Amino acid sequence: NGSSCLCSSPIGLILIVCQFLTLMALAAWGTTKHLIGECAPTVTDYVQCTKSSGKDAMKLMEIKYDNGKPLPLEACGTEHTAMVRCCASALLKPGYDKCLKSFEAMAKEGASPMVISKGWTCMQRYYPLSFEQMVKAAETTGECKLPPADQII
Repeated sequence: NGSSCLCSSPIGLILIVCQFLTLMALAAWGTTKHLIGECAPTVTDYVQCTKSSGKDAMKLMEIKYDNGKPLPLEACGTEHTAMVRCCASALLKPGYDKCLKSFEAMAKEGASPMVISKGWTCMQRYYPLSFEQMVKAAETTGECKLPPADQII
C-alpha cells in the first residue's frame, strides 16, 4: 500500500528524535520563563556572587556529600539557598507536579541543609534544562531576566 512507518528508516528515526527534543526544549523554556518571572532577583544575586568569587555558577551548584551529608558550597551558599528555595516555591504552583513534598519541606523557614539538598537534587532531576537555561543566560548577561518577547533564544 506504499505506507511505511517513519521509525523504519534512520532518517525517520532522526526526525522523531528531533521532534521529541524540540518538545522537551519548549517545555523547559516554559518552566524557565516561569522561574525567571518568580525568582530573577535571587538568580541574579547567585550569579553575581559566583562571578565576584571567581566561580563557575553551574559547577558550583553541584551538591557534594561527605558521609551522606551535604557539604556547604565553596562560595555563595546563602545566595544559592535563596535561589533554590525561591524556585521550589515557584514550582509548587499548579502545572508542576514533580518533587512537591520536597519543595514544601524546602519552603519552610529553617529548612535543614539536608532538606535543601534533597529538594535541589529532585529539582535537578526533573527540571535540569530550565536551570541551565536560566543560570547560563544570567551568567552571559550579568542579570536574570526574560528576553524581549520578539527575541528567540
